[in-house]
Amino acid sequence: MRPRIIIIDLDGTLLDPAGAVPEAHQAAVSMAREQGLEIVVATGRNWTESRPALAAIEADGVMIAAGGAMLCDARSGDTLHRSALPADLVRSVTDCLLRHGHLVHLLQDHSEAGLDYVMVGSSPPDPATAWWLDAHDVSVEWIDEPGARAFEHTVRVGTVGDEASLQSAVLELEASHGDRVMLQHWPAVVESKATGQPVHLLEVFNAGVDKWTMVEHLLGQRSITPAEVVAIGDGLNDVRMIGEAGRGIAMGQGDSRVHAVSDHVVGCNSSGGVAEAIELTLSFLVGNG
Repeated sequence: MRPRIIIIDLDGTLLDPAGAVPEAHQAAVSMAREQGLEIVVATGRNWTESRPALAAIEADGVMIAAGGAMLCDARSGDTLHRSALPADLVRSVTDCLLRHGHLVHLLQDHSEAGLDYVMVGSSPPDPATAWWLDAHDVSVEWIDEPGARAFEHTVRVGTVGDEASLQSAVLELEASHGDRVMLQHWPAVVESKATGQPVHLLEVFNAGVDKWTMVEHLLGQRSITPAEVVAIGDGLNDVRMIGEAGRGIAMGQGDSRVHAVSDHVVGCNSSGGVAEAIELTLSFLVGNG
């Protein structure tokens, strides 16, 4: 079936290892638009953290942010749809992470909360956290105790650390909240390169939230079928999106689990992989013309 929309991940996909959008990727995105394809970024970042990439490709539609918890206007950042965690669930997950000695990152719906993150706890930020907040110019409120702020606009609860220090918290959350949350836990490649040390992310969403669920919401608005979707990505939070799309394209350096569910594997993000993927997609248009 003829593709109508391309969903593109950011880190490890559209962005090169330095966090920029290569000119080859920018040109390929423009070419796809000229052929009538809608381009939608789908990322674990929020809108604020994605702004430079969105500007580089002149994004003018919507974007999927926060790992699928939010659908935002790509230009303004206004929230169009979200899956916020219930306040009591935010509190209980926060309490668990605090008991295990972690600084808790509460990602906010900026349109409603007026800021990007609430950081909870007295533990100092991990070097990767400090680097990320500084590099992406996000707005942050720091509080010691969770009772100091309401949690009605939290779309993700997370923290960072080394793998061993997070494992006990992961096990407790799985045992106590497994049916209410979506847990994601994996190495953070960008932060690890920036800080020179291994960094792992733990992210907690509402149950069922991932990039593909928000893609499905968007498809319903556009009257587009999954068969008309091309999805390009590299990481664990792209697995379902790559597997469910009509054509899933994995980056060359991507996780083996992404490769396993993809229809095609292209070059790495450092060597024009997205441009290759879009050229491949445009060849599908010719084949269906």
